[in-house]
Amino acid sequence: MLKRGLIILLTVCLLLCAIVVFAKVKLTEEMIITPTSTTTIPTEWNEENLRPLIEKVAGEEGFSQVDLLNQLAFHESRWMLYDEILDVNGYFSRGLFHFQLYTFLEQAKLYKVIPQETDIEEGKVLVMNPELQIRTICRMGNNSLKNIERHWVLSWIKIHQ
Repeated sequence: MLKRGLIILLTVCLLLCAIVVFAKVKLTEEMIITPTSTTTIPTEWNEENLRPLIEKVAGEEGFSQVDLLNQLAFHESRWMLYDEILDVNGYFSRGLFHFQLYTFLEQAKLYKVIPQETDIEEGKVLVMNPELQIRTICRMGNNSLKNIERHWVLSWIKIHQ
C-alpha cells in the first residue's frame, strides 16, 4: 500500500515537472501588441535585441537620451532577465522598465501610446511589450526628464552617482 502510494506520488510529481517545463517553453513566445495589431513572435528578450529596439524607438520618438534608457533597462530588469518582480510596495513591476500596471496604463494612455479604452486585462498583456514601454518612457522624458527621475528614483540615483 505504501509502495503504491509512493509510485502515484512520484508519477504526479513527474507530470507536474513536465507541465512546468512545457509552460516555461511556451512563455518564450512573447505577445507583441500595438494599439492596431497583435502578433506572436517567438523571442527571448535580452540586451542583444533590446538595445537596437531602444535605439529605433527613441529615434522615432525624437528622444536623444538613449544611454539613459539602456542604463534604466539594465538597472530595472537586467534587460528583461527579471521581467516581473514583486516590488517593495506590494505591487508587481513588469517588463523592461518595471512599470507597475496602473502606472503603465496611466502614462501610456496619457501619452497616447495605447488607446484610452484599454482595460486592466488588456493592460496586463500590453505592459509586457518592450516597444510600448520604450515608447511610453520616451514620451514621458520628452515632456520632462523629471518624469523619468520621479518614477525611477533608485535607478536614477545609481545612474547619476
